[in-house]
Amino acid sequence: MRFDIVPTVSVNNIPFGASREEVRNALGEYEEFKKDEDDEVTTDDFDFCHVFYDEENRFEAIEIFEENTVCINGKLVYPAKPSELAKLADDFEEDYGTNISLSLSMGTDAPDEDEDDEEIAGSVVFAKKGYYDEFLSD
Repeated sequence: MRFDIVPTVSVNNIPFGASREEVRNALGEYEEFKKDEDDEVTTDDFDFCHVFYDEENRFEAIEIFEENTVCINGKLVYPAKPSELAKLADDFEEDYGTNISLSLSMGTDAPDEDEDDEEIAGSVVFAKKGYYDEFLSD
C-alpha cells in the first residue's frame, strides 16, 4: 500500500486527531490489540500498519511496515535504510535504538554501527505534532 504523509498533519488525507471510526473506515479491516500489555489504549492492526490512539480514541500515530511505500510531500522515502531515513531532517536523535525527528514527528530504526550490512528499516512511525517530545525530553 502507498502512504502519502504530510508530517504532523495527515496520512493518506486522514488527519491526526481523527476519530478511531474515521481511521477504520478509511483503512478497512482491523484487529484491535494491546501493543504493550501495560497500554491503557488499544492499537488497531490493519496487517500493513498499526494505528495508535490517545485516551479519547483520536488518531495520534501510525507504524508503517516495510512492504509498503511511503511518500512525504510526494517524494518516495520508504522503504529505505535507517541511515537514509535519518537524512530526511537535521534533527534526528537516537533514543534507545530509535531515530526520532521532532520536526517530522517521525521515528525509525537507528542505523547499525556497520552500515555496509545495514538492512531496510523494519518500520517507520509518523505521529501528530508533539508525540515524541516526551521521548527526547529525558
